Amino acid sequence: MSRPLKILHTGDLHLGLTLRRVSREDEQQKMLDWIVSVTRQEKIDVLLIAGDVFDVANPPTSARTMFFNFLEQLVDTLTLSHVVITAGNHDSAGQLNALCPVTRRLGIHIIGGVENRSEAWNDWIIPIHIDGEVCAVVNAIPYISEFRLGIRWTSDQVGKSHAVIRRALTSVYSEMADVAKERYGDVPLIAMGHLTAMDEQYNLGEMPRSIHRIIDKGLDGEIFGEDYAYIALGHIHRKYKVRGAANAWYCGSPMPCSIAEAEDGSERGVWIVPLSGAADERPKPYAALAPHWRQMIRWQGPESEMEEYIRNLTWETNQLPPFLYMEVETTSSARVTQRFNDIVKMMADGGLKTPLKGKIEGRLTENAIKEDKEYDMGNPAALLQPIELFKDFVRFKEGIDATPEQVKLFSELVRKRNEV
Repeated sequence: MSRPLKILHTGDLHLGLTLRRVSREDEQQKMLDWIVSVTRQEKIDVLLIAGDVFDVANPPTSARTMFFNFLEQLVDTLTLSHVVITAGNHDSAGQLNALCPVTRRLGIHIIGGVENRSEAWNDWIIPIHIDGEVCAVVNAIPYISEFRLGIRWTSDQVGKSHAVIRRALTSVYSEMADVAKERYGDVPLIAMGHLTAMDEQYNLGEMPRSIHRIIDKGLDGEIFGEDYAYIALGHIHRKYKVRGAANAWYCGSPMPCSIAEAEDGSERGVWIVPLSGAADERPKPYAALAPHWRQMIRWQGPESEMEEYIRNLTWETNQLPPFLYMEVETTSSARVTQRFNDIVKMMADGGLKTPLKGKIEGRLTENAIKEDKEYDMGNPAALLQPIELFKDFVRFKEGIDATPEQVKLFSELVRKRNEV
């Protein structure tokens, strides 16, 4: 029996994520600072990040800077002996892997998974050394595509994709557990993964679905076998235990990545996993719940009530301005988009706090037609010409006026079309 450990399990940080072209860096910085704070308050020994560190394979420089500053804070955390980070399907495995030679010396193990299945995968087996003792072993398995698993699809295999992938993943977890036990003996084994496995209700809602060729059936805990004390999973953005006997858990994203996730009622945070040191234990994690750094608000109503709602919005002083999704009953989507911009500008000019525009969407309804006395689809003179329609479209989609160059180019396209 080895010494007790405390593990923090998180993932799906999606650094560099934007919504409607609006940066979420302020929010993500608060998220990273909070993870560091929890790590220190809980006196965490090992931090696991189960994939999707970044939102895209080539993230902006600002997202990389946030990540490196985050790692620096972790290095300065006294109780933390190891950080294990695996690549997800959103990450560039090669870019993450390139950091390994340097970060490994700091106790930060980053596993990209750029190799096809081979004995090189045994390098993903990471012993947790504390005070000269191996207290646990982490099998840091990143997102593995079918190609990396050695699967080459043929026409007769496609219909059997569920069984083929299931068998391949099962063998990976089983073989790596055998190697870890052979190397390090009777210590707790931890596994990581980035894939889709179902909960007890088979209900994933609007969360990200399978990243392998498994659509309906999904995976369950049987693929992990019986050797692991805890399996730390990423990819699904809400937290739950995977169906089956294995002690496999999704941590979910610490902050909602979309308006749908903000509305799904899920608690968000990280898992704290206490290990007693016994190889045969199956610890139940407990949650450290994240604050609501920013509200995402959906409003539905008539155009006549739009301004009053925006001006009466309130939020806590420690929260960032909310993202506002408005579904407005109107006869002109472009008009309500411009009106939102005008209202926010007037509020800002008056020294008032303003929300952020998540999405402004117009819906043509009978009530909107009744309110708009000038609306007349039966009058051709009332219809906008192509140039005006183009300007309205740009204003609706971008929230700004079309540039003279854009108008000139569109006018030239209209002229050529009329000549045909």
